[in-house]
Amino acid sequence: MKKVSKRGAYKKGVKNQMILRRAPIVETLQRTSSIVASRNGHGVYKMPETQDPNGIQTHFTYGDPQQPLNWHIVPNDDAFYNIPLSSFLRIQRGLRTDEFTGDQLTAKWLNTRIEVNFPNGEIIQPSAGSTETFRNMTIQENYKVYAIWGYVTAPLHAPVADDSGDRKVISEITQQDLTDHIKSQIKPYFDDNYDPLSFTPKATTNMKIEKYIRLKPPLDSSIPTQAVPVQVTTDSEGTNLPLAPHGSIPNVMRSHSFKMNRKIHYEEGKPVDSSEPDKENNFPNNSWLPFCILYCPQFDNANAVENSTPGTVNPQNKYTYLANERRRQHLFVRWNDQLNYTDS
Repeated sequence: MKKVSKRGAYKKGVKNQMILRRAPIVETLQRTSSIVASRNGHGVYKMPETQDPNGIQTHFTYGDPQQPLNWHIVPNDDAFYNIPLSSFLRIQRGLRTDEFTGDQLTAKWLNTRIEVNFPNGEIIQPSAGSTETFRNMTIQENYKVYAIWGYVTAPLHAPVADDSGDRKVISEITQQDLTDHIKSQIKPYFDDNYDPLSFTPKATTNMKIEKYIRLKPPLDSSIPTQAVPVQVTTDSEGTNLPLAPHGSIPNVMRSHSFKMNRKIHYEEGKPVDSSEPDKENNFPNNSWLPFCILYCPQFDNANAVENSTPGTVNPQNKYTYLANERRRQHLFVRWNDQLNYTDS
């Protein structure tokens, strides 16, 4: 390597060469969100051995929401759903292989994986232990969903001591504050009021998109045939006749890796929970913030299924469809993320 100045040592090419030369002798640490959640007592929900005779899919809502590997319901009240990349946004000091020493680390890359479940006519409880159930209706209206990965280039910049106005000092910052900041920066660009036929002027944004893909279930791989919409029919006496969808809708899995190779400085904010072993809230205050979102511009079409058919009864079973049963139309998502870094 050529001799460079102090300023030249921070150039991208010089840093990459140094990282490559140090890699064989420096330990690469890994922090995985699902492992950290398990350590804090948020386990992965296991399906009971005895299945419900009515076919209620409890695994969609019974899982601990703090565990990213459990299914999370995507509400139909907004155009986008934020997936927190906790392995990068919060870290703890210590000597474990997923902790760090000091107040900074060198982030190498951040791996993310998501899995999306599309509605398939299954019976689901709105929350764990609920006495009510609803039918998760197969999508019939126009509905698109996208997975978007990128950076918010406007750091949080929480002040050290100045708490004037509505700003919080560093010691009071929580992970929710960090999530709210990310949402405030990306929401204007994924708002449901945007008209696709409008000519918007080019402008500087506080966001850099790395990956933007549409999620579509591979229906050609469904078993045994493609799923079809459900129709409720009645005979001459008004008795509901069962007409179940045939076929299945496969889940969609996608992944993305953020190539970072940059030094990240962490500040200590408000602890997450005093009763959890991994409770410190060391967050990046002056760095770009990676994000992953599900963008559903036609969420109103899914929300209309619940509002236009206000059923009053629980679905009888997986294969019998009643005209007055409770119905909704929700996606479910689960994810995991892993930060690879070194603090030496």
